Amino acid sequence: MRTSVKPPVWFWVAGVLLLVWGLIGVGGFVADRMMTPEMVTRMSDFDRQLRASQPGWTVWAYGLATVTGLLGSLALLMRRRAAQPLYVASLVFVVVLFGYVLGATDIIAAKGFGPAAGLPIVIALLALFSIWLASLARRRRWIG
Repeated sequence: MRTSVKPPVWFWVAGVLLLVWGLIGVGGFVADRMMTPEMVTRMSDFDRQLRASQPGWTVWAYGLATVTGLLGSLALLMRRRAAQPLYVASLVFVVVLFGYVLGATDIIAAKGFGPAAGLPIVIALLALFSIWLASLARRRRWIG
């Protein structure tokens, strides 16, 4: 179906902010993957051990969470229906990644709940907001 209703200005503002958030996420993923051994040695003992013991699938979950979120934002700004399933996929990868990090490691015991879970909670909330916005945009025919 073709879009037929012009979105309000706040939709575009939210979409651009989500795009910036997506770029930050992908940038963080790339920076994490490009860490040199010298950079890793400057990490705390706990963080070095956590990184060394990280299963490969969590790296994939991290990358896919950021890339699908960024693609969702691009689709949203292009007024494409694909935004919603991309955002849902991103949330699934976020839950998988942080479910492991927070549930299967001792990061909360080592760092405390706030420092360990604060950013993951913000990320999950923004993913939920993204899904809500794309769903609203579909219902109101701002995207199609």
